[in-house]
Amino acid sequence: MSDIFREIEDELRRENLQRLWSRFGKYVIGLAVLAVVVTAGIMGWQNYQQRQREAQGVHYVAALALAREGKDAEAGAAFAELAKNANGGLAALAQLDSAAAKAQGGDVAGAVAAYDQLAANGSADPIFRDIAILLAARYSLEKGDPHAVIARLCPAARVIDLGHGVPPQDVPAMGDLLGTKLVANEFVAYVKLTGQYRDVLTPRSYTLATYALTGFANFASIGIQLGGIGAMAPSRRGDLARLGSRALLAGFLATLINASIAAALL
Repeated sequence: MSDIFREIEDELRRENLQRLWSRFGKYVIGLAVLAVVVTAGIMGWQNYQQRQREAQGVHYVAALALAREGKDAEAGAAFAELAKNANGGLAALAQLDSAAAKAQGGDVAGAVAAYDQLAANGSADPIFRDIAILLAARYSLEKGDPHAVIARLCPAARVIDLGHGVPPQDVPAMGDLLGTKLVANEFVAYVKLTGQYRDVLTPRSYTLATYALTGFANFASIGIQLGGIGAMAPSRRGDLARLGSRALLAGFLATLINASIAAALL
């Protein structure tokens, strides 16, 4: 008797499964097909993106080769095209290189415009935007307009924002101080800090400003470099003059790094 009941139960189970399959089987098959199609589509898209990145990398290397060969116009055009078509950090990097190629070819105004465009691009990584701001200020030095340099350096005060160092309301004042230090010298900037901005900046920003304004990165330091080191190596004065603005930018960035470290520790 138990065997008969077991056979009846098995038969009922098979009938229930058949009814369920006849009712929902087509949906199960549809879902399985959909899962396969979606998986294939995702893998295809990932492979396509990988091929695009590889192709963009090849184009970037080719543009670098043109720049090394001194073909600034061709390199600038290649970098500009890559900046339009690439994504993410590579696009920003290509735009920086495109601006550098323009500056190397003598188109300083075009280089500054390219740097300004990257600095205003809200979708770009902040580090690339800050680099563009500083490089635009660096090439603006050649125009001899101190007020323009100060205005450009106001957004660069965000570089000292490690650990939320400089509140947004203090950024314009910090930019004014950094520009004053660069155009005049650190003594004039410290006088402005302790006078005009003493009761304006927050205590934290005031402290960070004391770090950011240290050092000798100002216009006059280029003359000191030419006069001092040039006297020891007269035949290299041309190289010193060519590298003066770059050394000025490096020294300026060093003081910002000091303030950034202080912001992280305070």
